[in-house]
Amino acid sequence: MVNRSLKNIPFRPQNTFLAICFLTYWDKHLLHIPFKETVAGSNPSGGTRVKSTTTTCVRTNRWSQICYSIFMNLQFKGYFFILYSSPITRFLGRIVSLGDNAMAITFWPFIIIRPDLKTNPVLDELIRHETIHIRQQLELLLIGSWILYGFEYFYALYIKKLDKRQAYYYTALEQEAHRNAMNPNYLNERKPYAVLWYLFNKKHLSRTAIGDLIEQDFS
Repeated sequence: MVNRSLKNIPFRPQNTFLAICFLTYWDKHLLHIPFKETVAGSNPSGGTRVKSTTTTCVRTNRWSQICYSIFMNLQFKGYFFILYSSPITRFLGRIVSLGDNAMAITFWPFIIIRPDLKTNPVLDELIRHETIHIRQQLELLLIGSWILYGFEYFYALYIKKLDKRQAYYYTALEQEAHRNAMNPNYLNERKPYAVLWYLFNKKHLSRTAIGDLIEQDFS
């Protein structure tokens, strides 16, 4: 079997079609919003004359540009999408304790990656890491993966007294993804529900300054 680079999976044209449909709806139904405007003026018989009119407010096209940018940056990979977006990656990174330096976040059916990593040599490894998360979320019906992540994260944080970074590495979802991201054949060889094995086979994980993974036994 020939291993193809994940970056070279062909782009599907339905993304452009979806973008056009969404933006057409957005322009016709969401940008033109009526509102009542009250105008005060002088009244010949004395007092203040109040006039109420209905005006159509056309919102700035900034949101259209944002939506268009999102849809045009989508890449369809068969059973998930890859989206390149720095703001979304930073926002979700804060939620899952990775902070503003998060490189990528997965929330099925989306893998969201910082755009500056498109030409980075680690992109294949990063996409493989996030694709492992896609498989995990599908197997655990999405909500199950987040329940499992939250339980293990808080167990590591408050029971094992690990710091936030190590609590993140301690979770079975991250153990599987980090320990196998460098194996180009892992997604083909991976067995369903492989993440469950990492509930009981933990390694102490860390990264060097250049990003190499270090695996050690827990003392």
